[in-house]
Amino acid sequence: MDTTTPPLEAPTDVGRPLPSFSARLSTTLSDFPWWVLIVSAAGLLLIIQFVTDETYNEVIRFIAVGIRLTITVTLSAYSIAIVLGLVTALGQLSQNVIARNAAVLYVQVVRGIPILVQIFIWALVLVPLGIDVLNNLGNSLAGLGLLQTENFLTALSVRDIGFIMRGIIALSLSYGAFSSEIFRAGIQSIERGQVEAADSLGLTRFQSLRLIILPQA
Repeated sequence: MDTTTPPLEAPTDVGRPLPSFSARLSTTLSDFPWWVLIVSAAGLLLIIQFVTDETYNEVIRFIAVGIRLTITVTLSAYSIAIVLGLVTALGQLSQNVIARNAAVLYVQVVRGIPILVQIFIWALVLVPLGIDVLNNLGNSLAGLGLLQTENFLTALSVRDIGFIMRGIIALSLSYGAFSSEIFRAGIQSIERGQVEAADSLGLTRFQSLRLIILPQA
């Protein structure tokens, strides 16, 4: 066996002159992210323009109001939609024929209508129609002597339910249908053996949902 160490090769750049200052400066300038500087300068100019111009200040105030309204409507609608979706998902999986068919009908109908159309329907058709129905119900109950002539049902007006509330109602019902399918798929993905194990332990249906099924769904 040859145990001799092969000779080391001499570096090829030995004696090579260092790049000049101008060459190093040119390389540095070419590698500098100039786009960051340009974007920063443009952003600074826009901020100065927004701060100093009264027209832009008015625009910013309108945008801020819109952002707050969007956040309010979104949080309200999604909070209601989550609860509605869970209840509807349980209804679709219920053994009760009426509850199951009602939940399936709601999900299938709502999912088949575009959200924008639903907003217009609720805002311009269903809410005014519902107010008229409640007014007529109040008049009927007053005619039977069950309520006073001037009662809370007859006092309701279309203006009492603003368009923001109508939008929240429409979005809640729309996203509730989609959330229902998500919850239903998650619940059905749980293995049947876990449900049977919960039954063997003597857990009620509600306890099985709360402790085993829903945390995994």
